[in-house]
Formats: sequence, C-alpha cells, structure tokens
Amino acid sequence: MKKITENPILISAIIVATLFLIGAFISTFLVRNRLDNQFSGSKYELLLDSIESDISVVNDNFNILMLTFKNPNIENQENISFQLLKDGQVVRELHFFGNNVGDPSDVRLQFAPIPDSAGNDYKVKLSISESNKPLSVFVGDDGSIAYRAYYRSTNKLLVIQYFVTSFVSRLFSDMVFVGIWVSLIILAFMIYKK
Repeated sequence: MKKITENPILISAIIVATLFLIGAFISTFLVRNRLDNQFSGSKYELLLDSIESDISVVNDNFNILMLTFKNPNIENQENISFQLLKDGQVVRELHFFGNNVGDPSDVRLQFAPIPDSAGNDYKVKLSISESNKPLSVFVGDDGSIAYRAYYRSTNKLLVIQYFVTSFVSRLFSDMVFVGIWVSLIILAFMIYKK
C-alpha cells in the first residue's frame, strides 16, 4: 500500500478541498457585511449646497453606504451632512467633515442596520456648508449618486448557499480554465497509474 504522500491526485484533492473550506469559513463567519446593490458613476459633480438621489436596497439589515467623493488637495474641510430618507422621514443621519474626504476617496457611511430594508427604496441627501472650496461627488450620467450598499448578514445557511453557488457559477463561467485543469488532473492520473 502506498503512502498518502506518494499519491499526487489525493494530495491535490486535499489541497483544493482545504482551500475551499477555508474560503467558506472566512466567507461565512468572518465577513459580516456583504454587497447588496450598487450603481456605477461616470463623472464627478460639484456639491454646492445639497444633492438628493434615490437608491434601492435588496436585502434586510442595510447598514453601509459607500460614496465616492473628490476633495482636491483636501482643501474643503466643511461639515457634510448625510441623511437617509424613506417616505420623506429621516431614517439615518450622519455628519462628517471635508478633511475626511480624499482626492478622490470612497467614504464609508456606516450606521445601525435597518431590519426591514429588503426591497425598499430610499433617498440619499447630501448637504454641505457654504464654501468656496470645491467638493465633488461621483454620479451617473443622469445625475444620480453612485453608491455601493451593504447589508449585515445574519443567516449563516444562506451565506453558505450563496458561497457555494457563487463558487460553482464562477468556476464554470470560464470553460477554458476548467478544461485545462480537468486535462491536467486526467494527465496526472494517467501518469500515476503507469
């Protein structure tokens, strides 16, 4: 009987399974905030007074909104107000200063999770104190604020299911990659059997 270390196929299978399990563990138990929805921008728009934009949220426990700003030479240090509104009512509100905004930079606006946020539309309102120093926010062609929304994951079973289906779909989206690896495994098996 051969030792396990002499079987390259078994060693390869153990390594792949270990990497998969480590990824599943990290994804399930260490990553708490997951990407919910996003809208990409194409240009910067000067934030003179205030700007409002609609956002959509897919999952419950919406708790982070990432916005991209541009503060040339970090000159603008004025107070910036962020309000998240639903049906005209303020749901969450944060304040920060222009010196927290880079040239350019993503600003992470994190707040307490909103429990019943799945399927809801919100309005984001950004306001800035009057200033002669420029501060811009990244927007789409229609002037809507570009964003990435995140939610706090609580159901570990759904996270594992998402991880497995995402892994399999990404694996088989590149058939050349799969073909090369399957060919190498078959070749290794044929060499091992000789």
